Amino acid sequence: MIMWQIIKKFKRLNILLLLGLLIQPLAQTLASVTISQSINALAGHHVATYLFYVILNLIAWVVLLYCGYYFVPKFEEKVVQIQSNYIRNQVMNRLSQTDFHQFHQKSSDVYVSYFTNDINRIQQEGMSALYSTINATALAIFSGLALIYFDWRLLVYAIVFGAFLTWLPRLFAKRMQTVTQKQSAANETYTGRLADILAGFDTFKQFNRSSLMVDKMQSTQDKVMAQNIAYTKQRGAMQANISMVNVLTQVGMSLLSAILFFNHDIKIGALFSVGTLSGLLFSSAATAAASYAQIAGTKAIFQKYQTIIVAPNQGHSIKTIKKITLQDVVVRFKNDDTIHFPPLTFLANQKYMIVGPSGSGKSTLLRVIAGQLVPEHGHVLYNDRPEELIDNQSLRQGIVFVTQTPYLFSGTLKENITLDRNIPEAQLRQAIKQSGLSEFISEKGLDCQIKSGAENLSGGQKQRIALARGLALNCQVILLDEVSSAIDQQSAVAIEREILSMSNKTVLMITHQQHAAVLPLIDKVVSIS
Repeated sequence: MIMWQIIKKFKRLNILLLLGLLIQPLAQTLASVTISQSINALAGHHVATYLFYVILNLIAWVVLLYCGYYFVPKFEEKVVQIQSNYIRNQVMNRLSQTDFHQFHQKSSDVYVSYFTNDINRIQQEGMSALYSTINATALAIFSGLALIYFDWRLLVYAIVFGAFLTWLPRLFAKRMQTVTQKQSAANETYTGRLADILAGFDTFKQFNRSSLMVDKMQSTQDKVMAQNIAYTKQRGAMQANISMVNVLTQVGMSLLSAILFFNHDIKIGALFSVGTLSGLLFSSAATAAASYAQIAGTKAIFQKYQTIIVAPNQGHSIKTIKKITLQDVVVRFKNDDTIHFPPLTFLANQKYMIVGPSGSGKSTLLRVIAGQLVPEHGHVLYNDRPEELIDNQSLRQGIVFVTQTPYLFSGTLKENITLDRNIPEAQLRQAIKQSGLSEFISEKGLDCQIKSGAENLSGGQKQRIALARGLALNCQVILLDEVSSAIDQQSAVAIEREILSMSNKTVLMITHQQHAAVLPLIDKVVSIS
């Protein structure tokens, strides 16, 4: 995905915008040329001709102002926003197709930066800069053509030095791309650090260390500030050099015009128009050239998007999971700690209770079986077939993993349970009953709103909703990680009995509280040490 592909995707909108971008410089050039004609008519005492060019000049300015400041900017912003949303959707689509391992190589805050800071950069220094380049290039071309009207030598001068102005930013393109890359990385770090500081508000406040939030914020700001300054410094150096050359070329054009006037090759009115047109031409060339360097700088962002690895959906499609086997599985964490699991086999429709001390790897075991963790060594087999040879999507359709700290999003209760799937009403009601949510829903209703972060729910209610979500999928294998830890004992026993009584389900359940009432329903207790 590159800038040109985005423009091509929305070519109709961009063609319409292009027409608008061409009208503005055309009107601006016409306004400059009519100045010369009106002055020449005034000098020759041709009143009617003078009034004609004054009116034509006024019309040109009306078109220029309303197109340049209202209609075109409004339509350009619409096109930019449509294209930006398309990029966001494409990036989210790639992220949604990564596997668990690849996704968690970066924090969610880094991904947030993809959709905020990086998109803002693409909008300003990619799309807007591109349209600015088109507008400026058109203005430079129209101004150059208008110079022929007065004298061809003016155009030759304009072409030579205009080309030099256009080439000049290429000297800065590589450095602009480097500082853009560093600034983007710094903003990612800043976003993540800021989220981390704000998440600790309760702790800082409780221990009377609120000032530490400010200190941590300051140190993070200093780092991103340094990169922002470096970027501005590089961009400023580029623009200063281009502007200086622009000034010198305009001075040269002014001298050439004076020589042509003294030689009687152009009239006095031309001096006014040539000065205006040359200013427009060289300023536009400088603007187009500077915008080119900015556009080149956004290439690093698009390249970063391409590093998102899409997991291939290839392999054997599995419909029924008859057996899950772990063979010499070793999991290594980022801190280099490892867990080595003994050989384990879980058979279809059996009920297993996973026990062991805290930190022994019980949750890790379920994450490995669910495909959320990739073993460093060994294999997880499903029906004696290695996981890497099985289609991931079909595997997830057969296994559901419910954690003790579930994710709930802002939306209705029903949306949180179904995840916008078309689940039959009877199946949904059964999942609600089995998870102990019936009383809550009879009181609140399925359309009750869950706030961001599920702040309006208790820990037990969150766990029940997550459990209902898992059961509503009707998966064959159910992995439960302390899903009743925040629920009172009587309700927890009732829920566990409901789940363990499902004869056509394979259940692996982690618990620290072995309720005597449900032990008869357990086929095997697996101890992880």
